[in-house]
Amino acid sequence: MKLILTNKNNIENTMKSNQGGVKLSLVVISIIILGVSAWFNQAHASELALILY
Repeated sequence: MKLILTNKNNIENTMKSNQGGVKLSLVVISIIILGVSAWFNQAHASELALILY
């Protein structure tokens, strides 16, 4: 019985760490998307500035 309980704890701990990893990867992906969109907006804005001037 004790073996089953420790195994359950191990599974719960693994699930918690996986959730942390998922949250971290979501944060990283969001930052990358924000960076790419900001870079794209900047490139587009400088392109517009070249056309306008």
